Amino acid sequence: LIQSLSSSVSSSSPSSVQFYELRLMFLITALRPELSTQLQQEGGVPILTTALESCLEVQWKEQHECVLDPATPPISLEASQRIIEVLKILFTITYITHKQEPSEDDAALYRHLVAILRLCLMRKCMLPEDTDELQGHTVNLLSA
Repeated sequence: LIQSLSSSVSSSSPSSVQFYELRLMFLITALRPELSTQLQQEGGVPILTTALESCLEVQWKEQHECVLDPATPPISLEASQRIIEVLKILFTITYITHKQEPSEDDAALYRHLVAILRLCLMRKCMLPEDTDELQGHTVNLLSA
């Protein structure tokens, strides 16, 4: 499962292929809670965080603060679709453990992720409905 996720987010496949691989991963983790737990335990959160960084082309201002350039173009349709799928997978694999106290490493990872999620809330997509969906999934993940 983790190998499949790693290869789908780091491959040079067309964005449509990456989108469907991510969609399949979301469905698998949503329908099989034990696989969701497995993915979380095997390091799925860092891989998905890296995928978000890549899709958003994140530039860091400080350790936990992303650069928000007003001149940045809107997120493309393809990138917004992949970002939304990543957010859905992250929600699925982190919701199970949301009541547990995170380790120091996990806490640092989640602070890093929150900085990226802040960027998700502030960036616009090409289509207004994509912006709404992106922001909705971001809020869902933040509330998990």
